[in-house]
Amino acid sequence: MHNVLLVDDEPFALEGMQLMIEWDKYGFRIDNVCSNGEEAIEYLREQTPSLIVTDIRMPVMDGLDLIREARRLGNVTSTFVIASGYHDFEYARQAMRLGVAHYLLKPVIGPEVDSVLTRVQQQLEEQSRREHIRRTADEYAVRQLLAALIAGSDAGGRTYTEQELAPLFGTEKRVWSYLHVQCGIENGSEAYAEAARWAAQESDCYVLSDRSGSFGIIKGWLVSDQIQAIEQAEQLCRRLQMSLPDGSRISAGVPVYDLRQLHFSYQDARVHSRLLFFDGQEQVAASSKPMAATTTESASSSLLATAETISELVENGDATRLTEQLHQQFEHFRIERTAPELVGIFSNEVVLRCVSLYAELGGEGGNIVGPTDLEQITCVYSGLNVLEERLTEFCLRCQQEVGMLQDTQTGGIQAQVADFLRQHYTETWTIRELAEKFYIHPVYLGQSFARRYGMSILDFIHELRIEEAKNLLTSTDLAFCNVAEQIGYRGYQHFLKQFEKRTGYRPSDYRQQQELSD
Repeated sequence: MHNVLLVDDEPFALEGMQLMIEWDKYGFRIDNVCSNGEEAIEYLREQTPSLIVTDIRMPVMDGLDLIREARRLGNVTSTFVIASGYHDFEYARQAMRLGVAHYLLKPVIGPEVDSVLTRVQQQLEEQSRREHIRRTADEYAVRQLLAALIAGSDAGGRTYTEQELAPLFGTEKRVWSYLHVQCGIENGSEAYAEAARWAAQESDCYVLSDRSGSFGIIKGWLVSDQIQAIEQAEQLCRRLQMSLPDGSRISAGVPVYDLRQLHFSYQDARVHSRLLFFDGQEQVAASSKPMAATTTESASSSLLATAETISELVENGDATRLTEQLHQQFEHFRIERTAPELVGIFSNEVVLRCVSLYAELGGEGGNIVGPTDLEQITCVYSGLNVLEERLTEFCLRCQQEVGMLQDTQTGGIQAQVADFLRQHYTETWTIRELAEKFYIHPVYLGQSFARRYGMSILDFIHELRIEEAKNLLTSTDLAFCNVAEQIGYRGYQHFLKQFEKRTGYRPSDYRQQQELSD
C-alpha cells in the first residue's frame, strides 16, 4: 500500500477526502493529515509519503510553497496532487511548472478522482519498477566490483580508483573485513538465505556466493581503530554464527582501511578457515596460526597410494583394520596440517575407487553413492572430523556391500572374462579386444583383473596354455611344435620360453620325467 498525506486548512475538506474516497481501491492508505504547509513540512522531515494531496490556498504556507520547500529538503520521490477551485487556475498553472502533473477540482469527488488516482497509481508502480531495476543493477554492480576486489590485480583483476568506488560505497572512511562462512552442502542454501536476511538489516554488508558449501560476507565499519575493527569482526562472527545452522563455521579476515586491499582480508579469512577445518570444536576464527605447506606433487602421490590401500581393505580387509587405517591417515592430516584441498582429493579418490570396486563385482555404482551423496561425503567445508566420520561410514558400508557381492556372485566382469578365456585360450586376444567384447575400459579391465586373480590377463592366458601343454605332453605323442601350435602359440621358440619359465623344464625333459614317474 502507498502512504498518503492530506494537507488542507478546511476541516470539512479533510474529512470529506478521508471518508468519500475509496483509497484502498487504488492501493493507498491515509498515513497523516495536516492543516497547513508548515505542519506538513515538519512531517516530511521524518517521513516520505508516496502521495501528497494538498490545497493551494492555505494560511502560513500555501500549497506552492509547500511543494518548493519539500523539494528543497530533498523530497524528490513523493507525487503531489493539488486541489483547488476554478478561481485558483493560475496557482494550478504555477504548480505545473513545479512538476505537479495532477490537478483535482474541489469538491474532490466523482469520476475525476477515479481518473487521477488511477493515473497516480500507475505512475507510482512504474516508479517502483524502475527503482527496483536500478537497485538490482546497483546491487549487481556492487557484487561484481567486490568480486573483482577480492580477486586482486594479481589474479587479473583491474585496479580501481577512489573516484570509481565512491558512487557505490560513498566517501566516508570505513574499515572492511571479509568473513568466510563454511556450512556444508546440506545446509548451504539455508545458511546463505539466513545470512542474506541478516545482511539486509546491517549497513555496508554484502553476501557473495562462493561455492557449494561456503560463501562470503563483506562488512564495513565506521571505525578508526583497527584493533576495534578486529574485535567487532569477531563479535559479528559469533553473533552471525548463532543464527546459522548447526555446524556452520565463520572466519574473519584482517580488517583493511582501503577496499582496494580487500583481497588481503579474503586471503587471510581463507587461511583462518583452514584452522577451523582441523579444529573440531572451534566455530569462529579471527587470528592467524602457522600452517605447513603440503600441496606438493609427492604429497599427492602418497595420498593416492594410501587411497589404493584403503580400497584394498574394503575388498579384502576387516572393518577394524579399515577403520584404523582411515583414522591413522586423518591423524596424519591433523598433525601435518595438510591443505583441505589435498584432503578433498584423497577423499574423492577413496570414494571413486570403492565405487569402481563395487562395479567390478557386478554392482551398480549409482546404488551405493549418488552425485549428491558424493558431494556430502567429500565436502571439506564440513571440517576434518565430520569428513573422517562420513568417509569411514561410507567405506564400511561399501565393504559390507562388496562382501555380499563376493558371497553371492562369482566375481562379476572379471570372472566372466576368466571363464571366456578358459574356453578360448588357444585364440589370440588383446586386452582392448576383450574390453570391447565385455563393454569395459581396457585399462580398468587390466587393473581389476590383475587385482582379482593376482596376474595379468596375458599371464592368465599363458598359464592356461602351459597347463594344457603339460597335459598333451603326458597323454599324447604329439611333436613339441604341434603341441605349441595346438595350444595357440604361433612360434615354437615362444612356446619353449613360456614353458621353461612356468615349469622350470624343457618340454622334452618334462615328458621324460612324467614317463619315468609313471
